[in-house]
Amino acid sequence: MTKIEAVVREQRIGAVVERLGLLGVQSLSVYAVKSAGHGEQRRLAIRGRSVSLAFVRKVMLEWCGPDDQVRAIVRAIRHCADQGEPGDCTIFLQHTDPVESRETDSPSAGHLAARAPRLPAHTGASLP
Repeated sequence: MTKIEAVVREQRIGAVVERLGLLGVQSLSVYAVKSAGHGEQRRLAIRGRSVSLAFVRKVMLEWCGPDDQVRAIVRAIRHCADQGEPGDCTIFLQHTDPVESRETDSPSAGHLAARAPRLPAHTGASLP
C-alpha cells in the first residue's frame, strides 16, 4: 500500500478531484492548509498600507491504496495541478503496511481488543 499526500493550490482542487473520480478513486481526504515559501509572498493594500502575506492558502489531498494505482494517480494530480509556477503542486509518497480493520462489526475487532495492553489499576497513592 502507498499513501499519497499532495499539496495543491486552492483554485485547482476541482479539476484534480474530477480527474481522480474518472480514475475510479472513491475515497479521498481533503484538508485546508497554509504554506509559506520563497517567492510566494503577496502584497496587499489594507487601509492605505502595504502588507505582506507570508502564507498562501492551499489544499492537501490524502489517498491510501494499492501500489498498482499510484503511478496513474500521481500523474493525474500533477497534470491537473501543475501550472508551471513554483509551489503549484507538491506530492509526497509513503509506503505503508496494511493494518487490520477496527470496525466494530468485524470479527477481527475483538481480536485486536484482546491484544491491547492493559494499564495497571489506580492505587490511590500520590506522586512524590
